[in-house]
Amino acid sequence: MKSFKAFFWNECILHELQTPLAVSINKLELVLENNALSEADLVKIVEAKRSMQRIVNLNKSLTHPFTY
Repeated sequence: MKSFKAFFWNECILHELQTPLAVSINKLELVLENNALSEADLVKIVEAKRSMQRIVNLNKSLTHPFTY
């Protein structure tokens, strides 16, 4: 049972987190292409993107703990 829980956690839950994170990061990148944004808005979007990327990296390290 323990190995199934580990499998479920690694292969299902953590993997499923990657898709919404990737979609969100991509949407932020598209917003960053908008030249009409103020400097303050650009800073906020870049900070949000960096935070999301840190979550992606954490998620990857939990999915594959021995490759990082």
